[in-house]
Amino acid sequence: MTSGGGRAAPCRAPAVLIGAGLLLASVNAYLLTRAALDHARSAQLWLIGSLGGAEGRQVLPAAAMGALLLSASDLVAISLPTAGPLPVGVVTGALGGVYPAWLLGRGRRR
Repeated sequence: MTSGGGRAAPCRAPAVLIGAGLLLASVNAYLLTRAALDHARSAQLWLIGSLGGAEGRQVLPAAAMGALLLSASDLVAISLPTAGPLPVGVVTGALGGVYPAWLLGRGRRR
């Protein structure tokens, strides 16, 4: 892919996705400082992925959600038109940052 000058045009998709992931991380951090303590604790546990104190019936939905998130991230990473392979972790971070922000925002409105 070349631009008008005959030089290769840089692909901006990875930079945009990294920027979106960083933006969502900062929104999550801000919401964690403003949320009620119980909501902030549950969101923080979700962010770090702790299942240490979970019962058996709580592990299956968390595992299903993780599998769905990773599968969706893989599909997005494959279908984005980029110059090279896009790491699935970048897309997972960008997509996965939406849920804690929504969870914290919902708890703040109550």
